[in-house]
Amino acid sequence: MKLNELLLHDFLNTYNREDWYPPLLDALKGVTYSDAVWKPQEGNVNCIAEIVSHLLYFQERLLRRLTDSIGQFQEASENDETFRKAHKWSEEEWESLLKKVYKTNHDLHVLFEHMTDEGTQFKFKELTAAEMISGVTRHNAHHIGQIVMLRKLHGSWPATRKFIF
Repeated sequence: MKLNELLLHDFLNTYNREDWYPPLLDALKGVTYSDAVWKPQEGNVNCIAEIVSHLLYFQERLLRRLTDSIGQFQEASENDETFRKAHKWSEEEWESLLKKVYKTNHDLHVLFEHMTDEGTQFKFKELTAAEMISGVTRHNAHHIGQIVMLRKLHGSWPATRKFIF
């Protein structure tokens, strides 16, 4: 398997294809506004909307870097900004956030499908495209686990799931 094929394979496992963990599309399927803004009483925990906002930030930044449109991207000054913790989410904003994250993941999917093995060596600052894609993919997997755990704690995750990988 070539590097570009492996990167696409791993990305799809966090986007829309079941593997060792549910992909983002499954993790967000059926998440209501109430689910998205719920937080456990104890601990400093992000809600699903904040996690999705954080994921979208890094996915959009990757897309901009790889398509040479980073100039149109507003960089955060620190990581906590990307969660938009102080933001009071409305139902309409949650729906808009979902649409943006779905579109950005779709655009990344299309970009990765057409990326050549040589394209994985494109450099942005000190990082190759392969390193950036791998990092965002692992980051997605990490936060998908958090989304699933929040859904389990809130009672909005299915008691059983059937999947084959």
